[in-house]
Amino acid sequence: MLANRVRLFLWLACVCFLTAQPCFAGFRFAGRLVTPRGKHTATLLQDGRVLIAGGTDRGLYNASANAEIYDPSTGLATATGDMNVGRRSHGAVLLPDGRVLVIGGHYANSTSVQACEIYDPATGIWTLTGLMPDGQSTVDPVLLPDGKVLSAAAGGSDPSYAFVYDPATGVWSFTGRLNQPRFFGCKMTLLPSGSVLLAGGGIGSPLAAELYDPTTGTWSLTGSLHAPRDYHTQTLLPDGRVLVAGGEDAGHNPIFTAEIYDPTTGLWTETANLTASREEHTANLLPNGSVLAVGGTGVPFSTLASAEYFGAGLWHATLRGLHTARTEHTATTLLDGSVLVVGGVDVNNHVVKTAERFSRSE
Repeated sequence: MLANRVRLFLWLACVCFLTAQPCFAGFRFAGRLVTPRGKHTATLLQDGRVLIAGGTDRGLYNASANAEIYDPSTGLATATGDMNVGRRSHGAVLLPDGRVLVIGGHYANSTSVQACEIYDPATGIWTLTGLMPDGQSTVDPVLLPDGKVLSAAAGGSDPSYAFVYDPATGVWSFTGRLNQPRFFGCKMTLLPSGSVLLAGGGIGSPLAAELYDPTTGTWSLTGSLHAPRDYHTQTLLPDGRVLVAGGEDAGHNPIFTAEIYDPTTGLWTETANLTASREEHTANLLPNGSVLAVGGTGVPFSTLASAEYFGAGLWHATLRGLHTARTEHTATTLLDGSVLVVGGVDVNNHVVKTAERFSRSE
């Protein structure tokens, strides 16, 4: 038995050397949350800890106000102050001063939340701030180079407005209107130029992506995706291009296609397919420039434990997947480059309490 394990180890080492690809081992158990949750947010704080807030903590459609702090150095989670408003499927962004802004989401009755609030890690207290001007569901917020925060409404039949939050005043302001209506599940990415790419949300047709210019407050159309998708992942690559992977098609089916946006040309190029169809998964940039995709919902609407990484234009399955299959989880890149996977919903539609941690070995 020992000789077989040694031979397996040597074989894997040879494969990694010959292919010049890193060996991606898999996940290890990383502790338990105070409260099981899915559809929550997880935000890396400046001191390396992770703020985990809201989501569903009992059934799939309730909305929790509680929050906790996970410490990667100990693997322990401790409760912190509750939010003023229970919410799920919301957005969160780390502000330049180290506080965390939480926006949007849904109440337990599925109506949209306009109330926004800020968490102060120094006190553990949440404070309400300016209401969002639009009651529709919102796209995950993006921190702009000037320290303001951009978000946009989604789900309307007409092109909706985007809006910008100023932490100095606590006020939201309307900014440019989108050129096309977007359904839920579109994504935004800050580009190295300072502009913001919005893509997806075009159920039934592969909508053109749009670019937001913060200097003028206007949106302009750019290249069209090759496939309609929402609930995909959108990852900024080290060379400034953007990788879009998976998501849901017009028939509400998980897909495995991927494509890359080049800001220098404004065009999308199809790239290698994922090894598995997945939506509601996560994607994180790793220190070596690869992208790690984890979990999600697959075909036929199964909850996935598998993970894979994108490097050198191809997707490769990790040697080991998650210990617990999960979707609607979060994945946070920690200061040491490892990825913390928290919560989610398992194969039995139960909310998950465990955390797992991924790190690669060369």
